Amino acid sequence: MLGHAVAVAAQESCRVIAQYRREAPPDLAEVMRLDLTDGQAVCEALTEITPEAVIHCAAMADPALCQKEREAAEAINLGATRRLARLCAGHGARLLFVSTDLVFDGRRGRYVESDPVNPVSYYGETKVLAEEAVRRECANHVIARCCLMYGRSPSGRRGADENLINALRDGVEVRLFTDEYRTSVCVPDLARVLLCLAQSDFTGIIHCGGAERISRYDFGLKICRAAGVDFSRVVAAKIADLHCVPPRAPDVSLDSGKLLNMGIRLLDVDGGLRLIYGSASRLGESDPFPSSA
Repeated sequence: MLGHAVAVAAQESCRVIAQYRREAPPDLAEVMRLDLTDGQAVCEALTEITPEAVIHCAAMADPALCQKEREAAEAINLGATRRLARLCAGHGARLLFVSTDLVFDGRRGRYVESDPVNPVSYYGETKVLAEEAVRRECANHVIARCCLMYGRSPSGRRGADENLINALRDGVEVRLFTDEYRTSVCVPDLARVLLCLAQSDFTGIIHCGGAERISRYDFGLKICRAAGVDFSRVVAAKIADLHCVPPRAPDVSLDSGKLLNMGIRLLDVDGGLRLIYGSASRLGESDPFPSSA
């Protein structure tokens, strides 16, 4: 979802060669099938393309799946990232690596870039190790820590909003936590920011969180309101109510002050949902939903 959005936005002003693993994405002028865990293929691709910059959005990002399939998670999230970092350094290319808010344990929230990492999931562990590999292998890098993403994906099954809406329309009861907080980001808005960072002279770690800290429950209600979806099967829950594997990090909200100091701001949830759902959104009307606040 994010990779597609970045490539679509970037091709307006740059030559973009977008890599994919399974299905060729729509709306892109140049695409290349590539398995990032195939070291020889990746090396040959970068030698052929000789990019000025690589924006690395690919990941095994489902924490539960990573917890079960650790070898695959390590190969994709760490091994492929380390290889890309070395190759970018060798080709003189800038590398922007998309990391995650789940490098933190969620005990405090409002994390800044210098806060110590302490992931509670194997997914988070692989991302911490990948960050270290990027810093070690490629001097010209950006590590962009991003958050829960929402927006339109080519498959219609990748965004947090898409998953919620699909489940509700299928008649599924959805439990959302009132005590789990994120700084959710709208994907086309995030794509714009990542392009700015890729074209900047900034180097290091930077937080790319949305402008609003919000619980998963309240976020779900806003999605329902924006999309005009019945919310009666959205159930408020507490993290302690369910046995989650891996454990849930209660508050991994990010402080994106460093990004703001660069003159770049990501949208809050209402603004992001307006961007995605447009005139279909009822945001701004009196709120008929119960809030966890």
